Amino acid sequence: MFKLIRSFIPSSLKTFFERNDPKRLEEWRDAARQGDINTVENLIKQGMMKDVNEDYVLQGLFIASQEGHKDIAGLLINNNCPVNGVGEHQKTAIFLAVEGNKKDMVEFLIDHGASLNHQDQNSHNVLMLAARLGFQEMVDLLIQKGCPVDYRDVEGKSALMHAIIVGNCEIAILLLNRGSKVNATDLKGTSCLHYAVMHRRTDIIPILFQFKAYKDATDKQNSNALMHAISMGEVEIVRMLLEYKCSVEAVKRHKLWIALHQAAWEADEDITKLLLEFGSDPNSTNSEGITAIISAIQGAKHKSVLDAVIRVIGVLAGYGCNVNAGDKRFGDSAIMYAARFGFHEVIEALVHLGADPNYLNKNNETPVITCIKHYYGSKKALYLQSIETLAKSGAILDYCAGGQTPLLYATRLARDECVNKLLSLGANPHITDENQVNALIVATQIIPRNRLVRGHYQRILTYLLKTGVNVNHQDAAGNTAIIFAVKNEQDRYIKVLLNNGANPYITNKEGISALQICEAVKDSYIKEQFRYFQEIRREVYEGAAVSDTVDGNPSNLYQNNSPIESTDDNTSTDAAKPINLLPNSPSLASTDDNKSTDVANSVNLLPNNPPVTSTDSNKSTGETDATKGASNDRMIDPAITPAVSDDQKETSLEVEAQKRGQETHQNEQRRSKRLRLK
Repeated sequence: MFKLIRSFIPSSLKTFFERNDPKRLEEWRDAARQGDINTVENLIKQGMMKDVNEDYVLQGLFIASQEGHKDIAGLLINNNCPVNGVGEHQKTAIFLAVEGNKKDMVEFLIDHGASLNHQDQNSHNVLMLAARLGFQEMVDLLIQKGCPVDYRDVEGKSALMHAIIVGNCEIAILLLNRGSKVNATDLKGTSCLHYAVMHRRTDIIPILFQFKAYKDATDKQNSNALMHAISMGEVEIVRMLLEYKCSVEAVKRHKLWIALHQAAWEADEDITKLLLEFGSDPNSTNSEGITAIISAIQGAKHKSVLDAVIRVIGVLAGYGCNVNAGDKRFGDSAIMYAARFGFHEVIEALVHLGADPNYLNKNNETPVITCIKHYYGSKKALYLQSIETLAKSGAILDYCAGGQTPLLYATRLARDECVNKLLSLGANPHITDENQVNALIVATQIIPRNRLVRGHYQRILTYLLKTGVNVNHQDAAGNTAIIFAVKNEQDRYIKVLLNNGANPYITNKEGISALQICEAVKDSYIKEQFRYFQEIRREVYEGAAVSDTVDGNPSNLYQNNSPIESTDDNTSTDAAKPINLLPNSPSLASTDDNKSTDVANSVNLLPNNPPVTSTDSNKSTGETDATKGASNDRMIDPAITPAVSDDQKETSLEVEAQKRGQETHQNEQRRSKRLRLK
């Protein structure tokens, strides 16, 4: 069967398969490798050079060149094998000869027309290849044969740079003596001196200086050789460069760094000392006014080497560096940068070296405020510790800069843990800004953007009220915390404030109280809060005598002896419409002849609450019969009131407390359902 199929194959095709037989190709390669010229000649006579793929023919030349068999290479070249034929990795025969360090073969190929400027896939020519391999005699031969000394690869590197990179000092000297440019740079602006420093070629650096290498030449990143040595932490190379008079004030990155700043940023104590010993100015600044101490703190943010940073700061301070020097942009000093990053250990070290814990920058911010400002993320505990460190170091927690104290600032930003920390360290919660606004009012006048922020403000209210802050404090406009809470419809704030004695009868300078604002609020849950408020004070109210009330309001329900009213002369004296939150609650009436018959600022919260009239002798005491009758029906004479035992009172109070709890729970469920529907 096989013979039958073979009979149909053309003779020319059969000849092609025979000549490309793998066994014949392996015989071809072995003959070239072993230098068997007779076998090579026989294969050529059999047509090996004609019908075989050119790649297989070149394999014979490449193998012969690498092994140094000039006779076979000559035989192949004479039989029209291309001397500059390209094989694997874009290499020609002369590359294989250089790799094998065959000087005679290289010279033979050059004499037969081999190109010296051809580049392999790495864009290297034969001179670069010889320099990287360390073949000094080969380099000399190639230069003698006319290979260009400063020929560049695709990255702009010369043979001298390749010799420096691999550390071939003798070849570097040879290339320099043959005219290679010592100050040539590649496409990135990197010079031969830069490569010697970056690759730690301490034996080549002095040679480059002997050939007049530029000491302070910079690359396209504005880094010179000294900067590269500092960034690598090479103390001996830095010392060598300084001894060769490299400038210690050389700049980097468009004048944003100098050598001392680089050493401080790297937290390298030895190099910092070395630069200072060679005359570097400890108070030198860059174009942004950054000192070396600030650079050390900035570097610690990225490297987390606080112990090394503290040692570097100590070295700089020992040489006279000003620890309170500020930058140009915001005027921030070193302690401000330490507070910004939450480095409480660095803060403690700076204070020990003379840093001011109450330093004030251009934005009227202190280190404590800076800690509060950057209090976020996973480093919150570090900022709290920094605040405590500053307080122990002498920071004034009530320092008012720009109209705000740290406590007011923390409250505005809803930093509840910062507020708690400041209060525990002794911050004064009663201090106000220029508008008489204290922290309690700040917490209620800001509308939270979500539930999370609202929870922060609610905790802040709790922390502040625990300190005994005046819950009824009024700002310059006469507003109290509960007025803002009702105005912003923050029911949770209202509950906290009412439970802590907030007086809803207090009016601001416009004559408006929290209860009057409540009447206009659409949220029924807020009104439920006031009903809850009146229920929990029922017993106190019913036991209060009429003589203990002022303008119809029970005086013993609040912290103050009387409700606070606005004293603004411009406020209108016209009566506001009385608010009646509960049904069957009679309104109050006034009989003042000089005023309207409506009652000003009168509120009736509780059911069956007797109206109280003014007892001023200068006012009229006339009342309508209907009003008197209603009043007499509801007045309770203490003399005829039946006595109630303590057990009965406790039982009734427990029942009422259970009812209130059930009502509150139902109200919260209704409110949650309403929010879900929204």
